Amino acid sequence: MKTTLFFSILLFTGFVSCIKDNSPTTITNSTFIDTVSAKRYYASDIIPPQYSGLYNKWKLIKITGGFSGDGYEPNFDYIFFKQNGIYCISCKDTIKGFGQINVIMQDNELTISLTPDKLSSAFFSNFQKQVDLKHTDTLFLSDPCCDLYNYEFVKQK
Repeated sequence: MKTTLFFSILLFTGFVSCIKDNSPTTITNSTFIDTVSAKRYYASDIIPPQYSGLYNKWKLIKITGGFSGDGYEPNFDYIFFKQNGIYCISCKDTIKGFGQINVIMQDNELTISLTPDKLSSAFFSNFQKQVDLKHTDTLFLSDPCCDLYNYEFVKQK
């Protein structure tokens, strides 16, 4: 009886240990952004010098706009911008998307669009925003059109 019980426990333990874990691996944003090669998309910096303050870690404060003007419930909490056109979006220290920043300069105003990397899922669709850096610690990403969303961020240290 003891032998049968012992082999049953051993068999069950072996079975459970062989079950494949399909849960995604968590990569924290603090380590991930540093692993993306600075030359992944561009050989040199693409952001004009007057907007170099964009490169930082930004905490989302609120989302406004849309048809009602009330925005929507945030589905991320941080956005990172790294030199040479790299962005990363995270929620609760888990990467939600990353990719390439594209720049449009018109009338001395910076507009960016975010293109997901081929290894990343698309987090935003049709994301094109005007950049407004207030003081040195507040970032507004505003829609150049009407009835879309605007994002307010505060710089993190």
